[in-house]
Amino acid sequence: MQDVCARAKQKQVEIPYFTANISSSIAYTARCFKAGFAAVKKAPDKILTIAYESLVKDPEKESKNMCKFIGLEWHSQMITPKEKKHLGEKAITTNSDEIWYDVKTYYQDPHDNNIEKWKKRLSPIQQVRITRAFKGYEELRAFGYDFSLDSLPRIRRILVTGFVLFLEFGRKMYTRSISLSFRIARKIPR
Repeated sequence: MQDVCARAKQKQVEIPYFTANISSSIAYTARCFKAGFAAVKKAPDKILTIAYESLVKDPEKESKNMCKFIGLEWHSQMITPKEKKHLGEKAITTNSDEIWYDVKTYYQDPHDNNIEKWKKRLSPIQQVRITRAFKGYEELRAFGYDFSLDSLPRIRRILVTGFVLFLEFGRKMYTRSISLSFRIARKIPR
């Protein structure tokens, strides 16, 4: 999402609100997860959940599962999208000012090069915030997602987590003090 934000800024086009910063990206992703997992609980026979990592590691197996689920015949072309023009390409590239994908990126075959990219590109503070936001999602854990901070050195993990907790506490206290100030101000006679 940070890449989308950066491309939108570079092209001087409207930045999608959920890519503007890490807080809005976390909130948007959490809403999507909650809605998706609620839908699965409500209609499990109508929804097939696929982990991104599974799809890019074994696109043939996962695309066959998808085809079976929706009742379509599977074709090997499904795992080599770069070899075939797609109807939606213009809408996702040209019409969106290429903030989501450029034509080259759009026509890539599945690969697992980017699975761990987020851990390398995000700051330790961002990693801690994401981990804290999603560690309670049992559904994600069932798909093998690990929301631990084991990739950070122990002392750094402790310091950064403490700093994030301090920021979260400060934000809550600030919000409460503003709310209290408004309540007090309303009671002061004019």
